Amino acid sequence: MERQTFKNEYGLDPNPGKSALLVHGWSGHRSQMIKIADMLLGEGFVVHVLDPPGYGASAGQRSNPIRFATAIRQAYDVTGPLNLAVGHSMGGIALLHLICEELPNLAAKAAVISSTKGVHHPMQSIARQLSFSRRATELFIQGVEAEVGHRSEELDILPRASKATTPLLIVHDRKDPQIPFEFAEEICSQWPSASLVETIRFGHSR
Repeated sequence: MERQTFKNEYGLDPNPGKSALLVHGWSGHRSQMIKIADMLLGEGFVVHVLDPPGYGASAGQRSNPIRFATAIRQAYDVTGPLNLAVGHSMGGIALLHLICEELPNLAAKAAVISSTKGVHHPMQSIARQLSFSRRATELFIQGVEAEVGHRSEELDILPRASKATTPLLIVHDRKDPQIPFEFAEEICSQWPSASLVETIRFGHSR
């Protein structure tokens, strides 16, 4: 069975069999999802590994959470409803946003790994890493929101999670240095059919 990767033109024929979509995170690469893909292939899935715009096989040099979500939606237009969708980090929040907003039937089941609950925290983290002042941080966030076309609050999962019907598995490391473990607990508490698996000493990407 062939492992397939979406390219920019999304020229993949729909497959009527059991299917899964895997989405990596910010500054990630589809190769990070290979072990998961191999396990799913062994279970008889057709596995689609998505590179959002600006990554790997996809065109472009710029990306943002909405472009991640748009790429997932375009992949869905090709695959149709999925049995499983898995997203890591930014790929995870993009999946959750779509399930809560536009595609409640995106997948029969979903899983997120090291996912945030929104985009405000990652933007603040970047600003801190760059030693931005308070005013510079405000301008940075405003600039990102203008680029994305959405206020950061609009991408917050928690106010919309209670209406979700997709069973969700949340995997998060207790010592994740980028996305606090508490975010996973908050998502799990608001998502009706969610379960949380805590890992230890795997960090954000392992």
